Amino acid sequence: MLSSRKRAALFGGLVLTLTTVIALAVATTGAYFTDSHGGQISGTNGTVTINANGGAGAGQLDFDFSGILPGQAKTATINIGNPTANSEDVWLVFSNDNGMWSAVNNLGQYGKFIVGGYTYDNLSNKYVPGTPGVAGTPTGGYMSGSCSTVPRVDANYLPHAIKVATLGSGASHSFNVTFQYIECMTDHQGEDIFNAAENDIGGTATITPGPLNFSVVAFQAGVDPTSPFNGVNAIVPLDLSGYGAYNHQYIQP
Repeated sequence: MLSSRKRAALFGGLVLTLTTVIALAVATTGAYFTDSHGGQISGTNGTVTINANGGAGAGQLDFDFSGILPGQAKTATINIGNPTANSEDVWLVFSNDNGMWSAVNNLGQYGKFIVGGYTYDNLSNKYVPGTPGVAGTPTGGYMSGSCSTVPRVDANYLPHAIKVATLGSGASHSFNVTFQYIECMTDHQGEDIFNAAENDIGGTATITPGPLNFSVVAFQAGVDPTSPFNGVNAIVPLDLSGYGAYNHQYIQP
């Protein structure tokens, strides 16, 4: 585990930018229909389409969580709707294109996400056989430094993909994405949350501070989101080969 000072250096002003890009697999591909929201949508046969936050276009799911304080929760609400005649499963899918998913999952118990009412804390995807890092692994004991009176919670981390809803034709759903720093974080004010991520994670990955990116993606109801027949929107494993021991991930059904 990281020292208290190293972990504290990860906190400060959090800028959490959530972005979406849209693409639709049409009938000529011979694949399941799938849509990731963000722009124009078209199709000639059945379609799988989502509206997100009113369909305002590119950047409509960008949220700024800067200036966050210890113990203060900041929340973004995502509204989704199914305008089609087909049922669909909707997923929140994080990318690691800039290393920020790995960086967030290096915060340990100092950071906590709540997505759609489910809590993900003790954020660590470090997986080494025989050591903590698998979701639900009991850790026990207490934290260190200014948090030395805080009991440790079981190991957990923010999943790569989270199913947020199954929507029937014309149905809608809202869910929140919340982030919070632990109350006992008291120093390193104003520093970037990811400024020490590269050294802390190790491996060969180069990480510079940036946004945490995700997409809101719709699939035909009941279809495996990892199926290659979903085309470009299929949920594929993240490439974590450069992140040392921080190489574990999972999909939350």
